[in-house]
Amino acid sequence: MDAIVIGVHDGIASKRLITVPLFSDEMFLAVPLDSPYANRAEVDLQELASENFVTLADGFITSFSFNQMMENAGISPVIGMHVGDIFSLINLVSNGMGISLLPGRIASFTPRIKLIPLSPGHAYSQHIALLFLDSREQDRNLLALAAEGRTYSRRLLRGADFPMFGEAE
Repeated sequence: MDAIVIGVHDGIASKRLITVPLFSDEMFLAVPLDSPYANRAEVDLQELASENFVTLADGFITSFSFNQMMENAGISPVIGMHVGDIFSLINLVSNGMGISLLPGRIASFTPRIKLIPLSPGHAYSQHIALLFLDSREQDRNLLALAAEGRTYSRRLLRGADFPMFGEAE
């Protein structure tokens, strides 16, 4: 593997890796459209201590974020099911099988769930980065990839619209 785009957290740092930050994504409460929480402007995690949750299995940044957020809130969540992919998780939430904590980028995948901001004391963001070995930092293909990643990140920060891959700018 030459490079990977992955969610990073404090425990993943290595002196052997070049890290190119791409974007951060705020976490939200994900509920079905008919949930009593769906019309709320924000939700405090403490209110959710007795709710049934569905979540991704361990190994995903979203699972790590979920666990970290629950720990920070002092909650031992009731987890009805762990799944292996985000689309199954979205389907379970949309069909009322439980609620979850998901990153905001999920909103672009489906109109079948509602994402509600968390109260400021429980706000949490995922950080997505490009990683590759420092021993490969002079590889012209990886240098080009890193440059594109930095450009992408700068454009996101400016709020620029992105053309789809292959479209003219």
